[in-house]
Amino acid sequence: MDGKKAFVEWEKYDTEPTSVDDAEIRSLNYDKRSAVRVKHTEAFKRGIRDHVMWKLAPDDDTNEDMPVMRTTGPDDGTGRKRLTFVDLVKYLEKIEVLNLGNPEENYMVLCPEHRTDLIIDRDSASYFSNKNIFFDPKTGEVQSVMGFKFFRNNAVLAYDNLGAKLAKGAALTSTDRRASLFFHAANTVYHLDSVKILYKPETTDTKSADPTSEFRTQTYGLVDRIQEIGVGAIVSGIVV
Repeated sequence: MDGKKAFVEWEKYDTEPTSVDDAEIRSLNYDKRSAVRVKHTEAFKRGIRDHVMWKLAPDDDTNEDMPVMRTTGPDDGTGRKRLTFVDLVKYLEKIEVLNLGNPEENYMVLCPEHRTDLIIDRDSASYFSNKNIFFDPKTGEVQSVMGFKFFRNNAVLAYDNLGAKLAKGAALTSTDRRASLFFHAANTVYHLDSVKILYKPETTDTKSADPTSEFRTQTYGLVDRIQEIGVGAIVSGIVV
């Protein structure tokens, strides 16, 4: 509101270079250069997805404007408390208290465990006699319900037993738990500049007996919270 200028530094997103030599091209029965380009694109998309979820999530559970809530369901057999439908309703209450504005911009990215928990939770059936309202019977996708638009494939976000977010890619200990991410889209920024395919052709390699080409994907962008409000997480509780 003050209209002050601020310097926001770009983040750089890239893949590791992959080399392909001419001998491989001659010996293989497929176009490896084309396959490498496809794999770089897939890896880039996965990396951006994981970075977005990790970057937006609260750093810990100390800010009520960015609620981090533990699940309260029964033990799944590993010392982890399952996510229940009641937990989801309670979390919705925490979000509504924030008065974020447009409920159409509320998103929840479920971690694998929480998606499974909701599918097998008995309360889901009692609230919805027709399970098709809540789940796609063919794919198992959790449908938009209770004010949330659901997505899946979140296995990157995790918190320790003290409520602190783990570093991206960190190995989980016995008391660390994966988490589902909540975010209100209007309170976040996501921008990618033009993605470049960096290619060094084998025709520039004058020294190797088997000339080598090299591929890499690279761009600049920005992923962040605009305000310290309107993001959060649901973390699996620990059975003590």
